[in-house]
Amino acid sequence: MTSIRTIRKKGAKKRAGSFNYQQKFSRFVAVYFTWVFLKFKITPNAITIFNIFLGLIGTFLMVFQKSYIFLIGVFFIYITLILDRSDGQVARVTGNCSKRGQFLDGIYGYTLVASLYGSLALGSFLIFENVVLLIAGFISIIFALFSSISSRDRALLVGGEPGHNMIKVKKTKRVVFLSRIASLPSMNIKELIILFFLFQRLDILVFFFGIYNPIMWLAKIVIMSRFDE
Repeated sequence: MTSIRTIRKKGAKKRAGSFNYQQKFSRFVAVYFTWVFLKFKITPNAITIFNIFLGLIGTFLMVFQKSYIFLIGVFFIYITLILDRSDGQVARVTGNCSKRGQFLDGIYGYTLVASLYGSLALGSFLIFENVVLLIAGFISIIFALFSSISSRDRALLVGGEPGHNMIKVKKTKRVVFLSRIASLPSMNIKELIILFFLFQRLDILVFFFGIYNPIMWLAKIVIMSRFDE
């Protein structure tokens, strides 16, 4: 039986840069899920497919913004982030990495992005009955997907891993600082969702991402064109 220590060693993903606190936590917890999956011989692709449906269920529950059901949905989203680490760990430990697995992992990411912004917009619309919320939600979905696809395609072009931005930019302290500040809202969207839920004003968050996501996409396109090889 594969030990936790072995999983940490073999399942670790080599990646340039540092992890934020969410990534460190999910990676730490994922090891124990991975141990269970290995024990019952569950394949990485099966985990990813389950994760896709769990994400859809979680975001559906988040439509109910005036109920504890909303928090259950958020909890499911947190679980999917852990399982998203775990499927990769299982693949690396068992040597079962495949292009199909990368494809399914991409589907998970795109599905979660679209359903998350969509559920926030729909839930807010049902409460405030403002059609602009639906428009803002639609804009958030489109540009968040554009941004994800841009990074994924760029990674493939330069020989990197799908889902990772491989733009070769000189990482000065200023560039690193600004990029971290700019990505804070998207990196901490789950915490923002809980915060605005407590104040029952998720509509503000929908409007915010309706503006933020297009700006971030345009910034990424400018950087890609400026630092292209």
